[in-house]
Amino acid sequence: METWKATLKKAIYSVFAVLLLAGTISACASATGANAPSDQFQPSKFKTIAIVVTKNEEFSVRVASEKTNMTLSFAHAPSIIGAFGLLAYGIESGIKSSKDAEIEEKLKPLVGNYDPASTLAATAKRRLESAGFSASVATDDSQGNPALPAGKESDGILRVTLREWGLRLCIERGAEERVQVGAVADVRLLLPDSKQVVWERKGLYYLDGKCHLITEFQSREHLLKISILRTVTNFAERIANEVLFP
Repeated sequence: METWKATLKKAIYSVFAVLLLAGTISACASATGANAPSDQFQPSKFKTIAIVVTKNEEFSVRVASEKTNMTLSFAHAPSIIGAFGLLAYGIESGIKSSKDAEIEEKLKPLVGNYDPASTLAATAKRRLESAGFSASVATDDSQGNPALPAGKESDGILRVTLREWGLRLCIERGAEERVQVGAVADVRLLLPDSKQVVWERKGLYYLDGKCHLITEFQSREHLLKISILRTVTNFAERIANEVLFP
């Protein structure tokens, strides 16, 4: 006979599965933040946009630590909202177990020197240009201002800070040992002169939704890179769409 904790755990996993499905359908969810008031931010007022993407860390694995967080949530029987909040916390968590660190080191050679910031910037640029904007990719100069290509100007700066990217736990019934690629970013649109933030999303996160065993990523040479590229590309398109349709 199942204990009450085992029964509760199954029930919460079922709830997580429904929530994850909803998140997968929408492809992306915002953990915090909101649109700026419509009188301050109107996409039609921005014709040229400079895109600056930076990253806070390299490829990471947060699997064992997320399991620990979830186990604690089961033990304390939180509300449904509290449990889902813990999922968001787990995605963004900076805590890394020794087991995660060991897996991370084994997978890093498969990631190689891939730079998600470059993919994110280039994809967002293409999406904005397809909507009629003039967009350019820039890097910060020594004063922290976008160094635009020669002859380029901007009336808006789209600044994306990629806080985390790597493997995260799949939260669905029967998938306790499976993982997926995920990413977390802070996104802001600023005026170039005053640096006033006219629109932002904090803690915007994206989950790939395609779950695999860690051993699959280790044994199938290109699976991890393909999954990362797909996740970062889709995340960039969603970020651009958030700007286009606030």
